[in-house]
Amino acid sequence: MDKKTMLHDMQRNWQRLVSAVEGVPHDELEHAALSNGRSIKAACGLLTAWDGEAMRRIRFAIGERTTPPHDPLDADYWTAWAERQIEVKNVMPIRGVMIDMIGTRRRLLELIESLDDAQFQRWIASDPHAGATQFAETATLVEQWRETWNTTRPSASKKLLGGLKKLLGGD
Repeated sequence: MDKKTMLHDMQRNWQRLVSAVEGVPHDELEHAALSNGRSIKAACGLLTAWDGEAMRRIRFAIGERTTPPHDPLDADYWTAWAERQIEVKNVMPIRGVMIDMIGTRRRLLELIESLDDAQFQRWIASDPHAGATQFAETATLVEQWRETWNTTRPSASKKLLGGLKKLLGGD
C-alpha cells in the first residue's frame, strides 16, 4: 500500500464514521450498543487508543522512539490492552471521547503525511497492523446501528408533521 492510498482510505473511513454519528444526540451515543456488543463510546475510545498506538509504532519505525512496541502478534496482550483502553475512556463523557478521537486522528494523519517514502515503507514493513481495518470495521458497525436508529426514531420533520395532523384533527 502506498501512502496516498492509505491516507485516502483513512479519510474516507473517518468521514463514514462522522456521517454515521452526525445529528445523533450525545446521550444516545453514550449508551448505544453496536452489534459486536460494544457501545459507540467504547468503540470510539478504542479507535483513539489504536491511533495513539499507531503513532508510537511509526515513531519507533523511523527512529524517533527507542522503546519498541509490544509484540503486535501477542493476541492476549492486545485483548487485555483494548479492555484497559476502553476502561480509561469510560470515565469520560462521549463528547470528551469524540474530541479526543478527533485530535488523535488528526495528529496521526499529519504524522503519516509528514513521512518521506523511505520512512513510510519502513513503518509498513515493520508493523503488521499498519493500515489496520479497525476504523473501517467500526464505521460499518456504526452505520448499521444508525440505519436501525433512523428507522426507530421519527425525524423532527415527521414529528412536526404528526403534531400538525393531530392539531388539525387529521390522522
